[in-house]
Amino acid sequence: MSSRLMRDELQDLYKQVIGKMKGDCVLFAHSGAHEAYKSLLEVASEKMCILQFHQEFPEERKPEVFTGRWVESIVGDLSSLPIRESALDLILYAFTSKKVTEINPILSEARRVLKDRGALLLVDWTPSSRLKPPDVDDLKRFTDAIRSAFGRLFKPVDLRIYRDYFIVLGLKENIN
Repeated sequence: MSSRLMRDELQDLYKQVIGKMKGDCVLFAHSGAHEAYKSLLEVASEKMCILQFHQEFPEERKPEVFTGRWVESIVGDLSSLPIRESALDLILYAFTSKKVTEINPILSEARRVLKDRGALLLVDWTPSSRLKPPDVDDLKRFTDAIRSAFGRLFKPVDLRIYRDYFIVLGLKENIN
């Protein structure tokens, strides 16, 4: 078992993915995963476009400023993103199991908005987590659905499973 922090694991993956990106646009959706978000901001270049996704937020919310860069907030539904096809290089879904009821449409939508060879990075609780995961039965269904659907839509390139969380990275490629 690794003694490294989740932040360190994520930074390694961010560096790996961002270093290969053709462009510079990232979508980040999370449910209170501030460490995952801070890790991205530490690795991302100053010119990188970062879209922070919210399923809901007050209308008066304005773009946030982090370390001198604008982080644009967008609102919508993860299964129907308000983003044009093949627009993003990287999508990060961190601990979204709390807000997700059906994973298949969300993964399909992520594939739609990613560029060719774009990457999807999922980080979420394991059912055995000692931290604050959602209902264990719901979490088991969520992780089983990811296991079933992910490989059909993305080429898995990295999988890291720890007691409290897992990280899976996949690329948008033609899957036969």
